[in-house]
Amino acid sequence: PWRSAVAVILRISATGQTEVLMMRRTEQKNDPFSGDVCLPGGRQDPEDGVQGKEATDKVTAVREAMEEVGLDVENAQDFEYLGRLSDTRVSKRMIMCAFVFLLKPGRETPPLKLQEAEVQCAWWLSLEVLVQIEMTKLRKHYSRFIRKGPMVSLFGRSISFLCMCDQVYFRSYLLPLPAGVDEKEQEKFVLWGFTLDVLSELIEHARGTNLVGMWPDGTPVVSAWDFWYTNDLYRIATGKKPRPKKRLRYQPKNKVVPLG
Repeated sequence: PWRSAVAVILRISATGQTEVLMMRRTEQKNDPFSGDVCLPGGRQDPEDGVQGKEATDKVTAVREAMEEVGLDVENAQDFEYLGRLSDTRVSKRMIMCAFVFLLKPGRETPPLKLQEAEVQCAWWLSLEVLVQIEMTKLRKHYSRFIRKGPMVSLFGRSISFLCMCDQVYFRSYLLPLPAGVDEKEQEKFVLWGFTLDVLSELIEHARGTNLVGMWPDGTPVVSAWDFWYTNDLYRIATGKKPRPKKRLRYQPKNKVVPLG
């Protein structure tokens, strides 16, 4: 499978709050995650080293942080490496890794240099604010996430698109708008999927609070990438409630060090 890595970059604000650097990707055609809120990161390149090695995954996160937001998180004078969070398999062909870095207290935040082709905007989000936001449901169309054989896929996607009967619901958070962003853009600043998974685990390590929460039936959610799939026509006809489908979550050998 392909491997990708993200850099979770933290700092302590002047008011004592813990902030994480977030960004929103530029909108591009043929990209299912176009315009999504995310963390600096990307796919592993051959020059990063031997595929699958932990050192290589970290090199990918460091390189992507420099390319996308212009921060050298390997600079020991400014940043401290805290550790690695759990790996998550977001599809059959991709495993995502996350590495945590902290801007050392007392150090001035380096200016951000955004990669305009990839990054639409970047801002610092307070984790104290995030834990107070109410969770919402993010609806995505079935055909974007479920892949089958070419004939079955073509027929199934066409029918589901015309009838709008197949939907996938993800847990999500509607984030406060960064400074300077028009209020009309609010619906585009949604935290969900792998990025929500990473921040949920980070907050759980630090404070014991899990952002992902519980399913409607009261069972624990394994991952933010868990979803519940609803065939609306079938549900209306039978009166049955949708049931969650669990995704596999990978655990690395090296856990993140305690964040305090």
